[in-house]
Amino acid sequence: FFFFKQKTAYEMLRSLVGSEMCIRDRYMGRVGFLVDETGIVRGGASIMNEQGQTIGTVTSGTFSPILKKGIGMAYVNTEVSKIGTSLVAFQKGRPLKVKVSKMPFVPAKYYLSLIHI
Repeated sequence: FFFFKQKTAYEMLRSLVGSEMCIRDRYMGRVGFLVDETGIVRGGASIMNEQGQTIGTVTSGTFSPILKKGIGMAYVNTEVSKIGTSLVAFQKGRPLKVKVSKMPFVPAKYYLSLIHI
């Protein structure tokens, strides 16, 4: 008989296809943010806390014509994913102050009819 050391759940997870995303989602959370300054943060920019530690990455960002400011989404550590947390995003070496906010950024204003013909 051959006796093999049993793998832990973490070791088994690492060998599966797409496991990097599962591991990332365990320690990282997707948040929305509003840019407090003039500027737009684009995807790939790094997010840092007030102490200068890198805590996440921007997935997408653009300008909101309704809010008249930059908005975006990012994956950050779960410790700083609370609404209202102030963070710093670096876009092309320029620091921009951002604040974690709830999503969707603008509430939907439409009416759904419950009558189906």
